[in-house]
Formats: sequence, structure tokens, C-alpha cells
Amino acid sequence: MLDPKVLRQQFFRPELWDRLEDQDLAIYCRRDRADWFVPNPAADRLLQNLNDAVLADPTATRFLRRLPGAPPENYQDHPQSLKLSQLKEFWFHLTNRCNQACRHCLFACGPRSRGELDFSTIREAGRQAHALGVRVFALTGGEPTLHPQFTEIVDFLLSLEAAHVVVLSNGLGLETFSAALRRWPENRFHLQLSIDGLQNSHDRVRGAGAFSELSKTLAWLRAETRAATLACCLTRDNYQELNQMIDFAADHGIGNLHLTWYFVQGRGRAEAGAAADELFPAIMAAADHGRRQNLTIDNLEALKSQVFAPPGTIHWAATSAWESLTLAPDGCIYPSPTLVSAPETGFPYDGNLEQAWRQSPALQELRRCHPGMVAEAGNLLLGPGDPDQSYLRARKFGGHDPYWHLQRKLALRLISTAAESGPLLTTPGLRLQMGDLLESCGAHGREALIHNNCLLALAENNSRTVVKEFYRQAAARPRLEILNPVTYAAELMSHIPESARWRGYGCGSPVSEADLRPGETMVDLGCGMGVECFVAARQVKAEGRVIGIDMLEPMLTRARQAAPEVIRNLGYDNLEFRFGYLEELPLSDNSADIVISNCVLNLSSHKRRVFREIMRVLKPGGRILISDVVCLHEPDPAIRNDETLKGECIAGALTLAHLFGLLQESGFTAARSHKLFPYREVDGHIFHSLTFGARKPVENTATPMVAVIARGPFRALQTGGGAWLTPGQVALLPEHETRDYGEELYLLDENGQVGNVEFTLTCDCGVAPELKIIQAESKPASREEASPNPAAPSGKQKSNCMVCGAPLQYFLIEEEHSCHYCGRRINANAVCNNGHFVCDQCHLEDGLAVIKHLCLSTRESSLSRLLQDLRRHPAIPSHGPEHHALIPGIILSAWRNQGGELKDEQIVAGITRGAKLPGGACGFLGVCGAAMGVGTAFSIILQSTPLQAKARRLSQQATHCCLGKIIEHEAARCCQREAWLCLREAARLSQEMLGRRLEAGPAPVCKQFQQNPTCIKQACPLFPRPLPRPA
Repeated sequence: MLDPKVLRQQFFRPELWDRLEDQDLAIYCRRDRADWFVPNPAADRLLQNLNDAVLADPTATRFLRRLPGAPPENYQDHPQSLKLSQLKEFWFHLTNRCNQACRHCLFACGPRSRGELDFSTIREAGRQAHALGVRVFALTGGEPTLHPQFTEIVDFLLSLEAAHVVVLSNGLGLETFSAALRRWPENRFHLQLSIDGLQNSHDRVRGAGAFSELSKTLAWLRAETRAATLACCLTRDNYQELNQMIDFAADHGIGNLHLTWYFVQGRGRAEAGAAADELFPAIMAAADHGRRQNLTIDNLEALKSQVFAPPGTIHWAATSAWESLTLAPDGCIYPSPTLVSAPETGFPYDGNLEQAWRQSPALQELRRCHPGMVAEAGNLLLGPGDPDQSYLRARKFGGHDPYWHLQRKLALRLISTAAESGPLLTTPGLRLQMGDLLESCGAHGREALIHNNCLLALAENNSRTVVKEFYRQAAARPRLEILNPVTYAAELMSHIPESARWRGYGCGSPVSEADLRPGETMVDLGCGMGVECFVAARQVKAEGRVIGIDMLEPMLTRARQAAPEVIRNLGYDNLEFRFGYLEELPLSDNSADIVISNCVLNLSSHKRRVFREIMRVLKPGGRILISDVVCLHEPDPAIRNDETLKGECIAGALTLAHLFGLLQESGFTAARSHKLFPYREVDGHIFHSLTFGARKPVENTATPMVAVIARGPFRALQTGGGAWLTPGQVALLPEHETRDYGEELYLLDENGQVGNVEFTLTCDCGVAPELKIIQAESKPASREEASPNPAAPSGKQKSNCMVCGAPLQYFLIEEEHSCHYCGRRINANAVCNNGHFVCDQCHLEDGLAVIKHLCLSTRESSLSRLLQDLRRHPAIPSHGPEHHALIPGIILSAWRNQGGELKDEQIVAGITRGAKLPGGACGFLGVCGAAMGVGTAFSIILQSTPLQAKARRLSQQATHCCLGKIIEHEAARCCQREAWLCLREAARLSQEMLGRRLEAGPAPVCKQFQQNPTCIKQACPLFPRPLPRPA
């Protein structure tokens, strides 16, 4: 349900936003919700000068409605989605001993330090941690390799299923473990080595010769082909050497640098730390330098996952105490390895790890931290700060991190840098908004946790990985839940081998609506197994070209395997399949006439870049026609962050307002919605399938002009080119612009006559006498000789004739007629008053696919509500053979949703069996298709065959009982009434025959009686009843 109150609250409210700046760009950050956007200069000026006069400007109002405007949120101090359900990371502070005595060591460790964990404690804690969900074990100290049983510890941890081990080391003496290192799997054993600057800086901290030893260790690791990362604690002495450290790392094959912030603890002294304002330019310069060396700074990668998250995602606090714990030599559990230096934060480990995790006072206090502890713009993106820094500075776990403002400056720089590219409009628009660019950090709900010690090098956690895995599996095993609900006409598919006729994973059929012309170059983004490319290859003919692009080799392999037979059947080769990403299309500039895509754009992690790429490859005047999943307003962040829903085309769905805003801001014109219908409901949020189009502008200013008149009823219309049209007034528009407006405008020819709309005259007064003679002479001699009416509407009618809506005439003896849609001449039992005949195959074409899709995806168990949901869809007519398939689909879906055991294939089988019964069966065969549909559904649930006596009898009895209910009404056919009577009877019979009671639900109230001339009115159980008058 659309809540009018929520819709009213969608409008932009400036008082909820703070304006920040970076690199001369304004960045607006919301106070009560995790959200931000970057306006262009025109939009920023508008936002800073909002007044009544500005708000009266339609251009300003349209832009304000385009801005993110979710309702105000009462942000609470307690997270909605965070629970103590799973540990993910466990640290062992193995020993206090170290072979160095670093000047900034938190623990003041050195060669004479004492205290280390015994192996038996490590084994027991490791097993318990693994059972609680931990898959990453980190070993630190001191120097962890000095533990006398270091090798045995690593062996044990790697023996735990799917466990990774990370060792934080200074690198001295690693060569002594060469045999073990070769044994430990490189995809599960990871090294992070410390560096504190170049030689002088490093040795000043760690002792003479330390840098030389580190260099030798890195050279040895590279020779052993073992990867490692480097970690640097930034100090006043070394931060200016970051670029040189990156060069050093790159020279030794290192691809990742981790920066740690200086702690004033242990041997650390305040004067040795660098100020945040000094660090910021050095870090950003190092990041730029690192990109040229193909080296990343993982702090920035981690920060990207916070600022480039789905809108509304609150980064609540650190993983410490929630998902990460540390065990120290003193036998206590600590929130983090750093806080081992603060003994008061420890909790005795008595052999019960889960108890310590849940009951430690320090951990409980830390888990009470929340973003509101920092009263600054951006707190919902960045959280309350690093708990280690905050605690060691103020003995509070949140709100006192001295590096919080540095994190915000880095975050703003990431945003402003990402917003720099792209076309710059002179009218108000956005350069970037939260959600345009996604850097996933794994599945979570509305709230996410922030890694203090992020180990990003362990895995490839990004949107492409999630989507690739989902569709890689789909290529190997078709997934019914994401099958495209649209089918294709037989004449479009006859050249395609049966093995390649997968409908594909999508939500529409852009190729069948693309109006492809011979000679055009069509590009299909996310072509999958190629079926839409094969359809297009026939339409663009030998002189045209079709290019399919996909990021999955298994999909492309299947497409390439089918292509040779398609080419043989066509007699020419115009097909090509290429590997590529939506954000980096393997195509030259201005090379495509049309770009299509079917439910793929929502999978992209950078949709703004995708539209820029499409704009680049389109020829001037070229067009797009895309089907995708959209939503009317912003869904809950828990939906956005769901990895499964991301692969199923739900999590990445754009709002309609944002989609059309993106099209405009990417430079497209004439953006238009062609179709919009319900696709799926998730947690009460409705998602729609949208087919939309737009054009790349024609740069030639000498284009011909066309006279047009706006038809109304709107007081004024603004075209994609910015012209205002008033109904009744003649205006001039560029000819290429008028192609996309259809019949919304009258296009006038050189004689001033309307040339784009055909009218049906209701009297002779508007027809010149000479035209009446021509019309009389050209009238067909008989109905059978009449060709299909070219003026008939392209959309199928819901009642009477599917072509034109005229009443139907039924024959007592079948006559041969040509189907209006497919052209086949077959025996017909009915035509309309205008001579149109539609065969059962074409009648069922759209509706059958919708029935299958909705019945497989619904979670509804009420037969009545399922019936109404299906009949509400525009592809299901008021009457027709669709109901023969609809009834078994409803019953089987409801049965499964109430706990019955049924596979998708069984539901599809019931729908397919029902579809085989011809239209008009109730009159011509003496049996209603709805009644047979009940018997069909019961036969599948009972697993009936012709040789199983009881199941066969019960299935036939169900059909018999339903026919009895139908014949109680002496009436002409009404598919709605008879469908409901059969479903209600099926519910009554279900307990006795099937052993489970189906829920009939309330009787639907008829809304079609005025369109049904044979309606029995009050005698029908569905006819609307007047409300009782008050006494």
C-alpha cells in the first residue's frame, strides 16, 4: 500500500541537511539519516537561496522533488538490526616478548618482556570462537613468531574449517619458518608486516639495521611468491615519506598499505604524533601516487564502504565487542588488541568464551556506543569514532577519537573526487548522490559495523562479486525466481534453436518493443545467454549488427554455442558477443543506434557511470529502451544491503525519481516510461518492472522543425528540450524530438492537418463528399476479406475483443480465420463485430508468463487475494483461456505457501496443463476450464496418474463438485464468477481430500459488471451489495 502521509514527506526539507564543502564542491549531508548528495553549481545556488519566488519556479520545484526526501527518522540510541548472533574475528595476543623495542609500542614490549598464552588455552578458545562463527584469526603481540609453539598454533587454526590466519609481524626471523610457510595455503594464511618510514625513520623507531632486515624479508617472500601487506603507524617523522614508502612497497610486490593512527600509550608520546591537518594532504597525495603504482591504501578502501553504501545505512560503531574479541596472556578477554594495553577493559576468560562475550562490563559498555556520541554532520556515516583512540584519550569508548575529523575530511574527499567527472548541466541537477556508487562490505541490515583493523586484502568484497556468483550459478542451473516473465511471438523465435530459447533473467522484453530497423546496430547490455540478441539479429537484417555484452563467461559461452545455428537459420552472420562491464563498455564512441538491457542496470555498482558509458557509445539521436526493476520511494536499507536480493534485482532498484533524474543529468532527452507494473513485494515494499526509453541529443542545430499542438489536459507541458507547450497553441519543435511523443502531441503536416493520430468519426458532417465516395469504393466486400485494422490500439484490451474491445460473435460451427496477431489461418469459434480473431496461443501469450512468474514468487496463501492480484494485472483479460491456467496456479501456490511440499516445476506443470484447454470450452466442450483447473491442481498435489485409482477419483470428484457449483447459476460465462466459485469449492474440499485446509478468503467484489452485457447482476455472488442504511 502507498501511504499518502509517506508520499507527502518525500519532498526535500532543507532544515534536515548540513552543507559541507570540499574541492569547491558543496556536499549536503543529512542530520537524521545516513544520506548525502552533491549538487551542481546551479543547484547549490538554488538551495542556498530558497524563498517563495524560487519555489514558484517549476524548474526549481522539479529539482527539489528529485532530491532524496525520505521521511524524517527518529534515530534511536539502540540499533534495529545489530544482535550478538555471530563472532567473525578473534585475536590472540600470543606473547609480550619482542625482538625489537619500538619507541611507539603500546605495550612497551621488548626482548625481556614476559607473559604469553599457553597452547592449550589457545586451542580451547580457538574451538569455541570457531563454533561462534569466527573465520578470521589474527595473531599479534609483542612479536607473535617468538611464541615457542607458533607453528603448532598456526597449524591448529588452519585445521578449523574455512579459517583464515593473519599474522601481524615485524618480519624479523620469518625465514626460519620457511618449511611451514610453504605448507600453509596462501589463500588462507596472510602476513601483515610493519614499516615505519624509510631507513632512517624506520631504524629510529625499531633499532639500527631493522629496515635492512625488513627489506631482506620482503625480498625473500617475493622469491617464495608469498603475498604480504605493509602497515605503517603515522608519526611526525614519517608521514611525509608516504610516497616513498609506496614506491618501496611496489618495488617489493606489495599491493596494499594499511595506515594506523598514533597512540599516546605505552612508549608513545604525544609530541611524536602528527596532527590530523598535516596527515590529510599527505594521505591523499599517497593515495594518488598509489593508484599509479597499482597499490591501495586499505583505510580508504574501508572508508569507501561507509560513504558509498546504500542510502540510510547507519555505520553504528566498531566491530570490537560486537563481532571481534581479543585474548591476552593475562587470561582476559579484551574488546580489541589495542586495549590489551588498558587492563581495566579486560574480563577473565574462565573457559567459557560466549559468557565472556556477553557478560563483560567493558564489552557491554562498548556495545552501547552509537553515532549520536559525535554531534557532527556525517556521524551516521562515520560512527562514534575509533573506540581504541577514544578510550585511551578520554576513558570513554566513543565520542573522543582525535582522528574523527580526519576521517570526515577523507570521506568528503572521496565523495568530491567521485563527483568530479560527468557532464555539467547549466540547470539544477546532481553530480552524485549516496547510492549511485556502491562499495559493498558484506550483508547487514540497516546498521553496519566499522572495522578497526580492516583486513580488506583477504577477499574481494564488492558488488560485482555478489552479482557474478549469483548469475554464474544461474548459468549452470536456471533459477525460476528470476526468470523473465515476458515471452516472445513465434515469428520472432522460429530461427532460434530450442536449446537457446531461455527467456532469460529479466523483468521485461525491451527487444520486442524496440522498433528495430534493418541496418541498425543494437547493443544488449547484460545479454546473458543471448536470446534477445538472437531475436534482434532477425529484425536488423544482414545489413545490421547485434552486439551482446556480459560480465560472465559462462553466460557468454552458452550464447556463443547457440549462435552458429541461429546464423545458419538466418543465412547471415551479424552477431557478436563480448566480455565487459557496464561501467566500462568495450565499444567505440558513437557506434550504436540503440542500447537495450533487461533487468541488468540495477546490478551495477556505479549506475551514473553506466549511463555516461551508454551516452558515449550511442550515436547522436540514438536511443535506449531498457526494462528494469524500480521502486516508487526509497526502501529500507536492510533491503538495499541484502546480498541475495542484490542478485535478484531488488536491492539495487532505483527510485523512479532518481532514475529520471539520472537520465537528465547524464545528458539524455525525451525520457519516457513505456510500461510500469508490479514485479515483487519484499517486506511490505512494492517493486515494479519499468520499461523506459530516452535519446542522445542530436547536435546538429539545422534539424527540421515540425508544427505541434499539445492535446491537454495539462495546463502546460515542458519538452525534453526545454520548450513549454500550452494546449491549443501551435509551437515548433525539432523533428527528431517529436518522434518520442507519440500521440501526446498533434503533429501538423504542411497542410495543417494532424498526421500522427487516426480518428473515428461519429457522424458524416466532418467528411467531405468526395472522401465519402472514396471510402464507399474502398470498403471491403466482406468481413473475411478485411485486413487487420491498422488503427487498432497496440495494447491488448481487457474485455471483449482483445484487439479493439468490440463485442464477440460465437459460431455454432467453426470457421477458418486469420489470427490478427500471428497471421495463422485456423478454425475459429468466435470473431468480434469488426472481424478480429485472436488464436488461443496469442491470447495466452502475455498472461501465461505473468501467471507463472507471480505464482512462483508470491508468498500469499489466500485464494481470493491471489485471484484478485492476478486479475488486476493488465496482461490478464476479464474473460479468456488465461483463467484455465490461472486456477491451478493459484491453488498450487497457496498450497505451498501454507506449508505444502511442492517444487516450482510442479506449479509450472499445473499452469501449463490448464493452458492446454481451449478458449470457450465451457460452451463448446461442456466443461468449464476453471473446474478442470481445480482437478488439475488436486491431481498434482495427490500425484495422480491414470493408474492410481484413489488419486484419480478424487481429482475427478473435485472437478465434478466445482461444475455442480457453476451450474447452480443459469448464466452466460463470466470467468471471474466461475473462478471464484471453483476456488471456494476447492477450499471446502481441501481438508477432506488433501488433508490440509486451504484459505478461501473473502469473496471479491465485482468491478467489471458494467463492461459485461451478460452479467446476471444481483443473482451473482460477487455483485456489489448496497451498504445497509443506518437505523
